[in-house]
Order: sequence, then structure tokens, then C-alpha cells
Amino acid sequence: MLHIQSPSAGWSLERLIEAQDLFAPDIVLVEVYKKASYPKVVMIRTKTDMDLLKESEQVLCFISWDETLADKEIPVFSIEESPQYIEFIINRMRDAL
Repeated sequence: MLHIQSPSAGWSLERLIEAQDLFAPDIVLVEVYKKASYPKVVMIRTKTDMDLLKESEQVLCFISWDETLADKEIPVFSIEESPQYIEFIINRMRDAL
């Protein structure tokens, strides 16, 4: 596992991904860039966070601490269902290859 943190000058998402290309990773996980046009998983803590789904593009699924939350179009997993959402994410990534 490699962890790269953007320098204080601030790198673009593309530059962060390019920096990791040198290590030929199978997957790159990035935090914060919700509006970037890459597939993503959105973390939802409360109902007020549901607006993040509307602000985000290419959402594969969302993972929530609140089991009562749902969306008609986006798969949802409880934070406690890690085997299920990990399998889902891996399968979606394989399908994209």
C-alpha cells in the first residue's frame, strides 16, 4: 500500500494519480474529490449528507452509518457490511476493465 498526501501547495487529482502510476497500482483510492469524473464511493454519516450524492458524479454506491437511508438508483451498504461492499466495489472495478 502506498499513501500519497497532496503537498501544501495542492496538487490536482490528475497529478496525484500520475504520481502513483510509477508504482503500477491495481487501485487508487482518493479522498475529497467528489466532483471529479471518476467512479466513486460516497460515505454518508447522516441524512443531511445525502446531498453529497447529488453533488457527486459516477457514484458506484454509498456506504452509510445510518441504516435507514436509501436511494432508488444508487446501491447502499451499511458501514458494518464491509465484506459485501468490498466485493461489490471489486466486481464493479473488474467490470470496468
